[in-house]
Amino acid sequence: MPRRALAAALLCLSGYLAAPACLATAEEAAVTAAIKAALTEAEPLPQSRFENFQNSLQAAAQRLEERLSPDPDAWRAWQTYLGWQALEPQFGEAPPLTRRDLLGLDAMLMKLRANHPGLELPEFVALADAVEHYREAAFWVAVGRARDPLPIYRKRLEGLQEQLRRHAERPTPETRWKIGEAIGSLQRLGAAADVTATVEAGYEKPNLIARISETAVNGVASRPISQQQPVRDTIQGTPIRGTAHTTGVVRVKPLESPDQVKVALHFEGVINSRTTGSRKPVCIYSNGRTDFCASSVVTADGENLAASPSTVQAKTNTNIRSIQKTGGKVGKKLIEKIAWKKACESKPCAEREATQKAKRKVAAGFDEQVRDAIAQGNANYQEKVILPLTRRNALPRLLRLSSSSEAVSLLTAVAARGHLATDTQPPVAADGDIVFQLHESAVDNVLPLLVGGLVIKQDNPSEQPQLVGNAPKWLKQLSTRKETTATQGAAPEPTDNAGFEPWFMQLNRSRPASVTFDGQVATIRLRAEELGSTALEEPLKNWDLVVTYEVAASGSGILLRKSGPVDAFPTGFDPEWDSKLTAKQLSLRRTLSGNMNARAETGQGFPSEIPIEGVRLPVKGFEDRPLVLNQIDCDGGWLTVVWSLPKR
Repeated sequence: MPRRALAAALLCLSGYLAAPACLATAEEAAVTAAIKAALTEAEPLPQSRFENFQNSLQAAAQRLEERLSPDPDAWRAWQTYLGWQALEPQFGEAPPLTRRDLLGLDAMLMKLRANHPGLELPEFVALADAVEHYREAAFWVAVGRARDPLPIYRKRLEGLQEQLRRHAERPTPETRWKIGEAIGSLQRLGAAADVTATVEAGYEKPNLIARISETAVNGVASRPISQQQPVRDTIQGTPIRGTAHTTGVVRVKPLESPDQVKVALHFEGVINSRTTGSRKPVCIYSNGRTDFCASSVVTADGENLAASPSTVQAKTNTNIRSIQKTGGKVGKKLIEKIAWKKACESKPCAEREATQKAKRKVAAGFDEQVRDAIAQGNANYQEKVILPLTRRNALPRLLRLSSSSEAVSLLTAVAARGHLATDTQPPVAADGDIVFQLHESAVDNVLPLLVGGLVIKQDNPSEQPQLVGNAPKWLKQLSTRKETTATQGAAPEPTDNAGFEPWFMQLNRSRPASVTFDGQVATIRLRAEELGSTALEEPLKNWDLVVTYEVAASGSGILLRKSGPVDAFPTGFDPEWDSKLTAKQLSLRRTLSGNMNARAETGQGFPSEIPIEGVRLPVKGFEDRPLVLNQIDCDGGWLTVVWSLPKR
């Protein structure tokens, strides 16, 4: 839904616009009706629905036990890992729903959603979904045992309505987070389905877009082939022995396809052979040349890669170097003369037979290579993309692959349940071989998978900050690199080790960080569940650090330069919309921001500059030269980067 339409509908609900104006479109009417209906619901969770969640949980647990119990040792190990004891008390008629019980379910769900091999099995995925829904329902049942939950439920819906109004008028990472949290809660509860569907439909445009030109595709995928093989064959009844040298190149040509990536692989080359044919009483010494082109069509649809059987065009030409009689010199000239005549007469047929055999051999070899590459590609895609996202319940809602004669393209909405994508279109990008456009919502939505719950700490000034937790290997390797300056050969800024204070930060598990792209500035907000240092009397809980970096080109790379002081806010506080902090919060804000800025002045904490090296392709001819940076824009919620291939 367009942002202005959504804003109009929500303002109308608040009494700012007249009813006729707000019902101008079907979309606005749908939003109005959905929220009004949700606000008039009698209760957030009928008893029958809670019983359904409970039955689903018990059934999922039973299916997992049936799957794993044939191996008692493995089953006990999984029970220990998951904390199975937290689950069993929930199957009774009046399950205990104390804070301890709910925290036990949270711990189990976190383990079920971990990127741990095996958790992609359908039984584990089903149990994770069941625990997630039951945990949400259990909260409302627990609330209902103490007081009427309806006012709390309505207050949440009203809060969602207000955040939708704010986000439509002036979006921020906090409005996006709060809307996503509310929508995710309603989805898990199975309530206000019209509200959740309407809101998701309004913010489901792609937030990650990539386009790779035909030139770049060929630069990455094309490769030379050079093989030497023995020849063992029979042509026209004559045994042939020798060697063959195959040289060629594999090229890639994107094809028109609106709903998948389709490319043609062309293997063009030549087979030069040097052979000896033995047919008593002579030996025939020949050179052969077979020009060929093998083609196969490869498709990618977001689930796997597939390839068609290859087709081969070929033509063989032979040159007889000599024919020599074997077994003595008696009748040598006559026999060789007759052999030459027969060889020349049979040469066209022999070349046709050699061509057909060459076609079959080239096709078999090319099919085998393509088949192996496809199998390896599918295995890598499953292992590195699909399985981790399945375990984390983070498969994107939208994935579109397409290709044309000029490029291959990818559009995806990186947004799992409880996440928003965007309602905006990306800006126009400059021409280039590789175009990459990333909306800030995609960054926010993927960060929980990468750094959710991660601990960052530094105990020694001579060492880089350490990452403790389930962080990707590349991120840990990146964190160990020493800070460098953008100017080659410049000395690093001095660090005042005497003023160093050990510190640590544990990031929020569900929303560890966010980023804003606006006015060529990237604003990063780190959300800390706990933050401590020797300068603080006790660790702070649920405080965020905000730092801004100007984004600019630096040769072939990108330079992030810190602009302005580090700020601090309580988690959930939105400086764009919220205006008041308590006296205690103001005091903590001054202490925390003052501490972080003092660190920055001595070379600690957030670096003043972050240089990002130019991108290099792992292809012969391009390894030592970075791509040419054509465009780097950071504005309107979008980061746009465009590269061109360097000239060979």
